[in-house]
Amino acid sequence: MAELATFEAEVRKKIKELSSKNANTRLKAAQWLGEAGEPSAITSLAQAYKNDPDARVRDAAQYSLGMFRALEEALAGDKEEETLALLQRVALEGKRGRRVLIPTRTMVRIEVVMLLLAVVLFAVGFLLPSLLNVTPTGEPTPARVATNDKDRATLLAEFRAQFTKINDNVVTLQGQYQNVLDGSEMSCQVFLNELAPLAISAQNSADFPDINTLAQQLNTTLTDLIIAQTPYNDYCNTRESLTAEAVNGPMQTLGRILTQLPQLETALTAAETLPTATVPPTEAPTVEVVVTPTLAIAPSPTLDARTHLQALQRIIDQVNAPDGASSLLKTYWEDTQQSGQTNGCNAPQPAIPEDHFLSPAEGQQNLALANAVSFVNLGLAKVRTGWTVFRQACDSGNPRFSANTGLQLAEDASSAFNDAQALFPTAMQGGG
Repeated sequence: MAELATFEAEVRKKIKELSSKNANTRLKAAQWLGEAGEPSAITSLAQAYKNDPDARVRDAAQYSLGMFRALEEALAGDKEEETLALLQRVALEGKRGRRVLIPTRTMVRIEVVMLLLAVVLFAVGFLLPSLLNVTPTGEPTPARVATNDKDRATLLAEFRAQFTKINDNVVTLQGQYQNVLDGSEMSCQVFLNELAPLAISAQNSADFPDINTLAQQLNTTLTDLIIAQTPYNDYCNTRESLTAEAVNGPMQTLGRILTQLPQLETALTAAETLPTATVPPTEAPTVEVVVTPTLAIAPSPTLDARTHLQALQRIIDQVNAPDGASSLLKTYWEDTQQSGQTNGCNAPQPAIPEDHFLSPAEGQQNLALANAVSFVNLGLAKVRTGWTVFRQACDSGNPRFSANTGLQLAEDASSAFNDAQALFPTAMQGGG
């Protein structure tokens, strides 16, 4: 079987190319291996899916592994005829009907190989779910990585950043898919955040059950986002135009995510405002300690709430000034909504202050101050997201389409700043 030997040599070559320094070479290798349907490539594809630094390669590896998953599920049922046809397609054709190196005249020989392939696929069916990290329903979820124990404040900061990135990507993808619905092409030059699933240690999961639940919700949302982003990735890989029908499903998914994000944000804000901000200490065994009469414990330093409140007020004043980031953003979006255009697209973006930091210990001493800080930082996140959406809307040439979303972000930012200021008197009195 000279053709089969040639095919196997090509499989080995493509597996080797998955380790190439050239991302395009790795991308083509991952796509080819998925089209070839060779089970010996599963482990290498799984590694590429989990570890490759290029998102396009990871997507291609995920697609290729999904082809094996489809075969395994088909073989698990009673559809022998359909399964045989599917095996023939994977062995002889690519996902777009391209042929690999096995010519039709070797079909009789290939049928024998296909029977062997079926046996191997049954075997890897036990291994594939763990490689793909599939859920019990069979849907792929992003790979999780091991992580160390972290304090509550660090975890919540990571979750807040993840939430903001997901929100940004959803808005960006909506704009691109809307281009398709409007009859124009998408842009592959827009910025999309690189996202990985949140992972917390077993100890953190036990210590912070609310954070564990929040991580699961954010990861579920991320999985939906990855699925919705697939047509965009395919377009940027192939430059084959998408139809309006092809983006209707992803647009519905993105719309569903947008309706879920406010609930997630409410849960995240609630978690951020809890007074417990560190990992609870492990209870130590009772040890008898002899303390001399002269030993004294220094009192905890008194929290200077005034200094923090002054800093928060400066942030609010800066963004709400006539030329501040929040005020200008709202003005530009109002202009866009009324006339369809704004001079803001040609104006420089004003500076946005950095988030204000409050240590976990300080937050425990003054809950009202901790809540005020959370609201100010939430408002700043909304302003940053609003400017990202605004710049992308300007670049698209049709900013009016995003005006409602932009105005909502501006209003959310203003509400967050107002909520923070409402807490200032209580915080000044010690937290209430």
